Amino acid sequence: FFIVARRIAKGAPDPIAPPVPAPVPVGRALPALLVGIVALGAGAAWGAAVDLRTAREPAPELRMPGLAGWVGPGMAEPDWQPSFPGAAATRSVGYRRGADVVDAYVAFFSRQSELEKLIGHHASLAGQGEWIERSRVAAVVRDSSGGAAPVREHVLMNAAGNERLVWSWYEVRGARSVGTVDVKIRESLRVLGFAPRSGIVALSARCVPDCDAARKALADAYAAGLARASAGTATS
Repeated sequence: FFIVARRIAKGAPDPIAPPVPAPVPVGRALPALLVGIVALGAGAAWGAAVDLRTAREPAPELRMPGLAGWVGPGMAEPDWQPSFPGAAATRSVGYRRGADVVDAYVAFFSRQSELEKLIGHHASLAGQGEWIERSRVAAVVRDSSGGAAPVREHVLMNAAGNERLVWSWYEVRGARSVGTVDVKIRESLRVLGFAPRSGIVALSARCVPDCDAARKALADAYAAGLARASAGTATS
């Protein structure tokens, strides 16, 4: 192989070197560099000013809708308490319809910092002693008004092998999303003066007797009114 490869290489034409770009004169490069530095600094300063202004605003009142045919909103089950440290406001409620139990959780963030992150290592939709077994973007679900929006579906599990189904979506300034990259991009627009109001909405049901039953309960509660659940991120 090496003998043949060497012979082929000897007969191959010399590679064409790429053109070398002409050097930019220092007199032209320096102003462009200074403009870039000033722009970056101005963007960071403007973003910090927007964060400060938003942090001074009171957190929204997180109201949860009533559901036709369901009892609630009432007390949520204590074994499912998501963790989103740094949230300016959170709320957990529960709904019941016969044997069906659906919990709803919302968290609102007025800004994003090292200790206040909607998407971070310390943020979790799992309750105490639970972990996320698997996740996927669920098929589009429809509400009673005919509206449609995808949700991210998570299957949680605890040490006893019990499973829980969770539907969730993010909000940034009132716009829904199930993609973390999309949320990060929308949050980064704070440097342009957009309010960094973001949050998450999550719906939960235990997989009793199985996750298909939990999925039906979530779909029924969603269609009955939980599609309107919001983290209060919309701006006036």
